Amino acid sequence: MAKKIYNVRGIYYKFDSKKNCIEINGLLGKYRRGYSGLRLIGSNKFFFDSFNNYRKFLGFINEQMEGVSNGYFIELNFIGLGYRFLHFGNILFLKVGYAHYIKIVVPDSIIAFGYKKRLILFGLSLEILRNFSNKIKFCKKPDAYKAKGIQYLNEKLKIKEGKQQQ
Repeated sequence: MAKKIYNVRGIYYKFDSKKNCIEINGLLGKYRRGYSGLRLIGSNKFFFDSFNNYRKFLGFINEQMEGVSNGYFIELNFIGLGYRFLHFGNILFLKVGYAHYIKIVVPDSIIAFGYKKRLILFGLSLEILRNFSNKIKFCKKPDAYKAKGIQYLNEKLKIKEGKQQQ
């Protein structure tokens, strides 16, 4: 049997042993991902290569259950004079203190919205959302002296002291 479907709290899991992938369907959408450490044996038994793969799999399932039922939000603040973003379709233009705009393509699985200095990202997969938010943050990391740059909401930064005049 190639596919097995399970229902837990209104969330449907489909395991495909031939393609070795998992598809999770929920209220907000579906998420599909290949998983190498898992094998489906018979009609309802799973085999994992190691205990570590089992723990990763359980964490992955719990994370995706939350994602397809509620979704995840990440909020980024643009702190600095003239730091802004523009959102056109699936393209983000960042103005973060350089002479040009930085163009970033938003993945299809992420919804970006916000106004002026606050960008809110929404997605079903926390892994994809974190990777994309880190890609945005990497464009202008927070400065260690004035804390200007792109920061997460409620992020605590350690600010260094400047040079002291005598």
